[in-house]
Amino acid sequence: MGKIGTTLSLMGASWQILKKDKELLLFPVISGICCLSVMAIFIFQALDHGWFKHLAAQAAPQRKDPVYWFIFFYYYCNYLVIIFFNSAIIACAVIRMDGGNPTLADGLQAAANRFPQIAGWALIASTIGFLLGMVESGSRRGRGIIAAVLGIAWSIVSYFAIPLIVVEKTNPLFAMDRSLFLVTNTWGEQVFGNFSFGLIFTLFSLPVMPLVLIMNKYWGTHILLPVFAGAVIYLIILAIFQSALQTIFNAVMYVFARDGKVPEGFSAGLLRDAMRRN
Repeated sequence: MGKIGTTLSLMGASWQILKKDKELLLFPVISGICCLSVMAIFIFQALDHGWFKHLAAQAAPQRKDPVYWFIFFYYYCNYLVIIFFNSAIIACAVIRMDGGNPTLADGLQAAANRFPQIAGWALIASTIGFLLGMVESGSRRGRGIIAAVLGIAWSIVSYFAIPLIVVEKTNPLFAMDRSLFLVTNTWGEQVFGNFSFGLIFTLFSLPVMPLVLIMNKYWGTHILLPVFAGAVIYLIILAIFQSALQTIFNAVMYVFARDGKVPEGFSAGLLRDAMRRN
């Protein structure tokens, strides 16, 4: 309950920043459209080449290797899209916290100016994510725990990498080192995320399926399609707000770790508690 309370407070404070620049919600929308487009392109290519058959258990290993590279490339493209538009949100949020009045063009320009570095970071992040996924999917016991521990360590090391690349114009490798320094220098070595935006938005999404089933039971199947469409739209809106608020919060934490500045709506105690183990 303490984590939920902290997260709600952080979300509310992040919303105060988002309210001043509501157009930032367009970035997750565009990012989602681009990711769906990338997925469609890769699915059509996979079907055209019959690569799904190559992943069958009886397929020869030499036939599987090119498919794994194909999957990794898809993984990388998604990372690149998401990181690019997250970079735009972070750039705008930092401009706002520094007293400016950012526009969508400002965010896109900042991300575009750092595109080579963003592409390099996407390669590093997607490689780590891909490898962690392979470890977790292994059949041996304990691999899931190992992947989870490594994932937490990676999230701490890389937490400020994107703001550092976009705002301070660092290269991806230096960004990792600098990110770890900011995290440990601000919150100490015993860092543990005491908040979870994903948890809150999961709670918001839980009533959707029971509601659809109840309405289908009492109003009949003729209402199922519009209700299902409404549920999908609702979940998409939740995902958009989660992405925007979580990315803005990442920018807030970066500014706080960088120079101790506490943005309007936040408190120093709240920001310290957000990353420190209780």
